Amino acid sequence: MKIALFMSTDTFEDFFGGGLGLTEADYISTYRNDFSFEYAKMLSEVGIGTVIYNFTRHGESRGAKHSLVDCFVKFVPTTSWYKLYRSIPYSGKTFLGRYISSYISTNERQLEQEFRKEGIDIVYVQEYAYGRFDAIAKVAKRMGIPVVGAHHGSSIHKGLLERKRRSLKLADLITCLNYDELNKMKACYPELADKIKLVPNAVNTSLFKIKDREESARNLGLDPRKTYLLTVGRLFDTQKGHTTLIKAMSLMEAGPQTELLIIGTGPDRELLQKQIDQLGLGQKVTLVGQVLDRGKMSDYFNLCEMFVLPSRYEGMPLVILEAGACGKPTVAFDVVGVRDLLNDGENGVKIPVHSAELLAKEISSLLADGLRRKAMGAKAHELVQREYNELSLAKKFKREFELMLPASSYAAN
Repeated sequence: MKIALFMSTDTFEDFFGGGLGLTEADYISTYRNDFSFEYAKMLSEVGIGTVIYNFTRHGESRGAKHSLVDCFVKFVPTTSWYKLYRSIPYSGKTFLGRYISSYISTNERQLEQEFRKEGIDIVYVQEYAYGRFDAIAKVAKRMGIPVVGAHHGSSIHKGLLERKRRSLKLADLITCLNYDELNKMKACYPELADKIKLVPNAVNTSLFKIKDREESARNLGLDPRKTYLLTVGRLFDTQKGHTTLIKAMSLMEAGPQTELLIIGTGPDRELLQKQIDQLGLGQKVTLVGQVLDRGKMSDYFNLCEMFVLPSRYEGMPLVILEAGACGKPTVAFDVVGVRDLLNDGENGVKIPVHSAELLAKEISSLLADGLRRKAMGAKAHELVQREYNELSLAKKFKREFELMLPASSYAAN
């Protein structure tokens, strides 16, 4: 069985190139920090092959075996229409503009050739809310290939609900990461309720696990005597709320030995650095940048006293689960995508209002109570091991995929 995995970003250059500063060589040899590579690794453990597709503005169709993950990566040329459309000022600023951009960046004719060449059995598309899903669903159904439309954080805009009804009918499975989205989708599309299912993210527990803190500090070249707070996410403040967390750090009475590490890259890095400088937090807040090495990411989680997620909305933040796998509690705002993962007072703290003052108060309270923090971390670890391990999710996906295919197509696998 072979699955095609599609990213939601319009082209490789839009997100990985311009946003993360990666070359194709980097992407193939060292990068694995998104769902597609985790899914590829996870599915390979139950005997399912994967091809990760990215559209590109440059060159012909090309591909290579990924150096770190058992999968194949393909770069497929986008359409000439997309290049023309993106030359229009503000073309991607509205919900309709983003929908059109995603739709026309998807080269349907080229995909038909790719699916035949690679022998694709099932297509999995990140973000059914985007135009890409509509385009790929047409191609897949025309070829008799089952298609999965997945939710990874982006909900369907109310202005597209009726248009989406037509394309969602083509899906064989529609997956949601959290109960808020699941209930919303079933209410909007009751005729599709039977194929709308909850499929949460999962953690690579062989990589993200409890380690010796001092060893992690040595691996990272950091001082184990200091107290570290950690947050991880793209530096995009509209969603991730990093400015609120930085402000909270200025309100806390923690001493100079307490430091916030912000891991990630993105368009708002300069904005955040300016805020850090203006508040005089240069010794207390550090923009670490992007961390590609997953082993180092595990060390960062083990080094910190707690994980903090100041997001304004999420799909299902895998970072909370990765922190939990390393025995760390999370402090976060009570928003969509977060509330399903945190049982307030058990494996972390949920803050009801997006407030820097409340965030500072809850972080300080948990820092001051080591026994409570340790107990929450133990609960977080237990929850991940019980409900969010990758092997369980891989087996669930395999069962769902097999239901979509004739028995003869996978009996030999």
